[in-house]
Amino acid sequence: MASDIYGRRHISIAFIMLTLTAAIVLLYPYGVLHPAYLMLIRQGDEHARRFERTAAAALYGQAAAIRPHDPQAYLHAARLYLEWGRQEETQAAITQAAQAGAAQSEVEQLWIALYISQAEWPGVSAHARQLLARQPDDTTARHALAWALLEMRDWEAARREYETILRLDPGDTVAHERLGILLAGEDNRLARQHLSLADTGLAKQITAILDGEKTAEAAYVAVLLGRVLIEHEEWALSACQLSRAVTLHPYYADAHVYLGYALSRMGYPEMASYHLARGVELAPASPAAHILLGLHYKHLGNLSSARAEYEQAYDLDPRNPATCAELGLAWAAEGRYTEAEIWLRQATSLAPQDPRLWEILARFYLDYNLIGDEGIADVLARLLTLAPGEAWVYELQGRAALQAGKYEAARESLLKAVDLDPLLASAHYYLGLVYKAMGLREQALGSFRRASDLDTSGALRPLIERASGGWQPLRITPLPAGQ
Repeated sequence: MASDIYGRRHISIAFIMLTLTAAIVLLYPYGVLHPAYLMLIRQGDEHARRFERTAAAALYGQAAAIRPHDPQAYLHAARLYLEWGRQEETQAAITQAAQAGAAQSEVEQLWIALYISQAEWPGVSAHARQLLARQPDDTTARHALAWALLEMRDWEAARREYETILRLDPGDTVAHERLGILLAGEDNRLARQHLSLADTGLAKQITAILDGEKTAEAAYVAVLLGRVLIEHEEWALSACQLSRAVTLHPYYADAHVYLGYALSRMGYPEMASYHLARGVELAPASPAAHILLGLHYKHLGNLSSARAEYEQAYDLDPRNPATCAELGLAWAAEGRYTEAEIWLRQATSLAPQDPRLWEILARFYLDYNLIGDEGIADVLARLLTLAPGEAWVYELQGRAALQAGKYEAARESLLKAVDLDPLLASAHYYLGLVYKAMGLREQALGSFRRASDLDTSGALRPLIERASGGWQPLRITPLPAGQ
């Protein structure tokens, strides 16, 4: 089952956000304005293109100070903060742009993109509808609305939006793919037409199922479709197919289990709990049912219940390395490190060629500072063999050396990591810690600032602020009020 956070779903959202925010800059020409003001914005844009976001934010702030009643600096800052994952700053910049007289359509585009980044689908829907009331042919806004409708489980309304998009742009492959998936199982002839026009890898997989299961029961086909969509992290489209399967066959255990998992990933915990529990009730001997219910409990923070489900899954299928890995992580979260290591080692023994399991084991040692017994050495050596040339492997190697007090070795490994992947924020952060430990103040601050510039999740932000405390706070100068 796919678990990569950079899956199709995230790419789709990112594409909509990029299209929306790029349009803002294109629609708002520089015009005849103060030369210094334009120069600062252009310099900020150059820094933003190099992901030097701290410097870009400072330049946009300086520009806004020169012309506080012009919206351009705020619009550029909003786009920067949005791509940076700084949601509070994004909201403030959008508000300032509106107060400074930015066009309503530009403001709506930014609100849509912000709400997409927050997965606040009612907000996406509301602002997309407001924009479409002014610009009904805006297919990007319609894609955002269709996506929101899918996430809110309004399948029929989403289908109508994709049909509208195709009337406006018959060659839109994304709309063809999604409409084909929504139609699959209900109008397979029309679904195949749209999937053929989409001509994507996912569309071909969906078509293969429809072609290969022509005589199968409809609920069974819907579950097959739902599982493929889960593998592609298309949670909402998967929930659509699996909801249909449950409706067609209310006692179909797999339909309940996979629907519950999709709903859990979509952010519907109560509905997810019901369907997962129902699936376990209908198929108590299903390892998949127990492990997916365990993952749901883990997402809710109920670690003891999660571990209990993993244990049942293991009893039913002791050869599944994923179950062992989850058991290890559950024990680690409870502070039972000996048990955790046993289970994580068991996972690697069951699938010794899977670098993901060795990575989990390495991060366990590092996250809980358990490298004193040199147990991590063989793990890192195995990772270097299984995943040669991967920046994250050298980052782990550098972290281990840092925790062992081997600063030169740590610096060498982390420099290798950032050379392989200059945009790996965490490697820059750990390199900053190495420089700090070596007493190299300026180099440490430079690495911390680069890590901050590249961190779009916000996870490193408190760590960086704590690590750089007492030297130079990494603060973003707020933009002045627009009015």
